[in-house]
Amino acid sequence: MSTFLQTVLKSAVNFSKFINRLSSVPGAVELASVMWLPFIGIFPALITSGAIGTAGDAVGLGSVIFGGGATLAIVAAEFDFSRSKGLLIVGVIGIGLVIGTTISAIIAPVIEPVLWMTVLQTLTALVIGFITLKIVYPNTPSWVPSIVAIGKLLLVVMSLNILFGFLTGGLSPMSVFSQVTELSSADYRLIGHSILAGLSGLTIAVLAVVFRPYVVSLVVIRRFKFGCALALCTVGAELIALIESAPVFFLLVCSFFLALDPAETNMEAAH
Repeated sequence: MSTFLQTVLKSAVNFSKFINRLSSVPGAVELASVMWLPFIGIFPALITSGAIGTAGDAVGLGSVIFGGGATLAIVAAEFDFSRSKGLLIVGVIGIGLVIGTTISAIIAPVIEPVLWMTVLQTLTALVIGFITLKIVYPNTPSWVPSIVAIGKLLLVVMSLNILFGFLTGGLSPMSVFSQVTELSSADYRLIGHSILAGLSGLTIAVLAVVFRPYVVSLVVIRRFKFGCALALCTVGAELIALIESAPVFFLLVCSFFLALDPAETNMEAAH
């Protein structure tokens, strides 16, 4: 038993050193922050609001919130090193994405019955509006809250919902624990869609690393960011029933092709 514990401890120490080495690479922490940030309230709220009801919705939403223009911008600006190292960094981030999306999808159906869905959907749509402002205008006015603050606000609202559920008897700690741990009651379709959303964003990051020289020389990142902001706006509009179905993936693909402009990228590089 002692030998086993020593092996586990040694593996944990080696893994910690490995993560520390990776985190010291320029751009690694920034990319992880951008791709993991939606787990602070934003992605769980989107799941409970029904934003990933189909596989197409999951691909579109995941591509925007876990990938999108911010991911492309960081890879283009910071990942000026070997492709293998870049893929290693993205792979470690991807492990966190898979774990986070799985946990989010397992917990969401358990707490959904006690959530104030109308309030949550409206608030989530408002949050998406603030995020698009941050994407389009990096230097936003001081009254516009940060994305982290927005995510925390969503977490507070969801936590108050859950607390209210416990106080009124709508939820009990044992029922929550049993539903979370009992695999037979898990919504595998929702879990699959949630993981698919994470993998969609991860795919964009992988492609950005693999084809980074072409991204730098061909893609106008600023234009692509505008397209991502527009795609996110349609998600918010769908949540509050302004439109029936958000064409997120279609807008994302169109935005990418409209952002292709070798002449402008060469001019930016010259300046």
